[in-house]
Amino acid sequence: MSFSSDNPILSNQVPVSMEVNPEEKNFNATLMLYLRRMANSVNTKDQGIYLIQETGNFQQWFNDQSPVTISNNRNGYRLTLDFVALNGGPIGPAATITLTTTTQPAAIIGYMFPTRGFGGALDNTGVSYFPSDPNVSVTYKNSTNTFSITNTTGNTLTQFYWVIEYLKN
Repeated sequence: MSFSSDNPILSNQVPVSMEVNPEEKNFNATLMLYLRRMANSVNTKDQGIYLIQETGNFQQWFNDQSPVTISNNRNGYRLTLDFVALNGGPIGPAATITLTTTTQPAAIIGYMFPTRGFGGALDNTGVSYFPSDPNVSVTYKNSTNTFSITNTTGNTLTQFYWVIEYLKN
């Protein structure tokens, strides 16, 4: 997995060619930057490797501007959460988890609305649940960065991973 402090490339695509003189004094640094951007671009494509922490846009969504220009598209972000770790242990009948500046991942800033949420949970008897199951549900309140988990399975959830995709303003 690669990390970059560079701003995301708007198109999130790698150029097909690179013109650099190998005799240039910054050749190695330029080549490493190119390779880092290429790795980030490949890793952040849909179905690619996603970082646990939000660092760049992964999808571009609709535009409410007229005329439509690519620079006004909204960026879609993905955040991965380990609810059991954030809860400090297994999840019983109900849990409230609040993201802050010190949690991993940190609180979501600039949230507009969700586009998709998915994940899975495992209880202490070995049964797997998915949030589409009526016994396990997840809701998110952006004003307080709070996730509410409802567990009506009758068992304790020992693993619960959730991925939220959302648009930012």
